[in-house]
Amino acid sequence: MKTDNRSNRIKSRMRLSALALVIVVLATCLSSCKPKLKNIDPKTVRGTVSPLNCASCERDLYLCDDTLFAYISQTLYEIKNDGAFRKIIYTSEFSDGFFLENGFFYYMYDKSLEPEDGVSPYTWILNRYDLKTGKTETVASGIENAQYYLLRGNKMVLVADRIHYIVSEKEDNVDVEIKKDSYNEEFKVGSSTIIAEYSFGNITLSKLTDDGDKEKIFKDDPCVVIQISDDCLLVCRISPDRTHTGALFSRALAWIIDSNGDLHELINPEGYAYFAGNYCNGYYYCSFYRYKELHKFFSEKFDNDKLEGTWKVNVETFEQTKLSDKIYDDIFVIGDKAIGVDSSRTFSIINKG
Repeated sequence: MKTDNRSNRIKSRMRLSALALVIVVLATCLSSCKPKLKNIDPKTVRGTVSPLNCASCERDLYLCDDTLFAYISQTLYEIKNDGAFRKIIYTSEFSDGFFLENGFFYYMYDKSLEPEDGVSPYTWILNRYDLKTGKTETVASGIENAQYYLLRGNKMVLVADRIHYIVSEKEDNVDVEIKKDSYNEEFKVGSSTIIAEYSFGNITLSKLTDDGDKEKIFKDDPCVVIQISDDCLLVCRISPDRTHTGALFSRALAWIIDSNGDLHELINPEGYAYFAGNYCNGYYYCSFYRYKELHKFFSEKFDNDKLEGTWKVNVETFEQTKLSDKIYDDIFVIGDKAIGVDSSRTFSIINKG
């Protein structure tokens, strides 16, 4: 009987030890998931936010009245001057968010949460949160989920299937204009006119000929176009999720369209790539994982891979420079600073000079 009691006590201690270990591991994981700054003084981050910050709208970084705000993992944070992150709101698992000028954060969420087949797509609600007062209001309801979030000046264009919404801020309120057609935009680049057509999650780029016809020069999976000079357009693929879906084999991550309307690759990982990218001061910054083959439960890496890592590419000379083997899941740009976020959700400046 004493032997049995001793054995039970030993088993009980072992179970408690195992439980304690699980608790320690969970606590460590939760702690490591908390966002933090590495080499950034928030007081020095100033300037214009890149339109590519919110291209996927799952994450964003914004400056309001000398205060940094971050939207990551469906959570809005305020970044204190000492680098501490203060959680403001969690927007829900089914949500996307973006910032506009005048100190507002916008987020869309699906009120049906888990829509079934046959349910109307017009179940999304657009709210805005006042970063200064902490008040939330609904600005649109019964709208369709957006496939693209295109920041155009002080407006955000939400592009869905055969419908798009233009969100712009007025002096005292916000205006949401509904356009029941596909979204197209026109760019004047040097002597060329480029037409961008967004449809069903893809983009088609065409050059207008002297006869007024459209000469197709580009058609790809989700991409965003920004004009970085009078003579240059930057075309960027939207970063895919870090799951084994959506990555394309041997496709460039970004392209340049020059003043003649000609298309040029900036960088091509030559494999399946999961990446982040952004533009800052004449350079396209990108960071990518690279795979030789993709499978549902296993992905084959390249041996002694020298390409995988973080790069910058000069958009004028196309010169490629590898910055490090470190890989960032996101790259934000504010002013002259390219800021990377790694898998531990640590924010750090990439272009330190």
